[in-house]
Order: sequence, then structure tokens, then C-alpha cells
Amino acid sequence: MFFLICLIFLVNGFINLVKVVTAFTVAHSITLSLSFLGIVTISQSVIESLIALTIIFVALDAADKKNKKFPWYYAFGFGLLHGFGFSGALSEIGINNNELALSLLFFNVGIEIAQLAIIPIPFLIIFFFSDNKIFQNIKYLIAIIIGGIGVYWFIDRVIGIFL
Repeated sequence: MFFLICLIFLVNGFINLVKVVTAFTVAHSITLSLSFLGIVTISQSVIESLIALTIIFVALDAADKKNKKFPWYYAFGFGLLHGFGFSGALSEIGINNNELALSLLFFNVGIEIAQLAIIPIPFLIIFFFSDNKIFQNIKYLIAIIIGGIGVYWFIDRVIGIFL
């Protein structure tokens, strides 16, 4: 969700935001399926470290006060990494192998619905207050806090790799 919050800060226009979130979902659906089916395997601790780096990247981008666009292909590329992480989470909760395709489909649809359900409220707040100097400072502070959490997670995951 931290990743999504920073995406909301970076994307101008609701339609562009839906495109970016959908690109993210399509990408993580691909790697989630490939990983869960055992076609591609990557260490969960390495993936979790890389996911933390993606959070740091979007947080730093969101904290940058320059007005720039966040292209959908960044979200797609980062989504590929996040899909491997979702695969680990899905493995932990278990899945019925008899209904594997259906389970993967519903898991991905559920994630997309959750993301699209979360977007409107912060997007509207950002839309209406984007010219407000105090709001810009709050947005900057939130991005820095999220980036700090990402740094903590990255360090924690990297230390976990070597222990």
C-alpha cells in the first residue's frame, strides 16, 4: 500500500492513475503466476529487498517537488518484482491446487479491486488541494516517512539474507 500511496502522489489525472495501477497489476499477475507455478523461482528474501527498493524509489520520486510524470512502464517493471512477493504471500496462506487457475485469477482480481477502491479518496484530496502549500509539505512529509520505512525494510531484508 505504501507503494500505491506514492504512485498516487506521482500520477496526474485519474485515468492515468488507473492505467499505472492496472499496469502494476498486470505485471504482478504475470510474475505471481510464473512464480507460484514454479516456472521462475527467486529467493523471497532477495525479492523482499528489491520490493523495499521500489518503495524507496517511488517515495523519493514523490518527495521531489518537481512536477513530473510517472510512466506506466515503471509501474509495470516494479509490478514484476511485487508479483514474486505476492507469490510468497499466497504460498503462505495456501491455495487449492485443484482450482489453481481460478484461485490465481480471483487473487489478482481482488488485489486490483482493492487498489482501485483505495485510489479515489486520496486522489480527490490531492486533486483539490494540489495547489495548497501546506498540503504540498504534508505530501512531502508522507513521502519521506514512506521512504524511511522502505529503507528500514531494505536493511532488515538484506541483513536477513546474510544471517
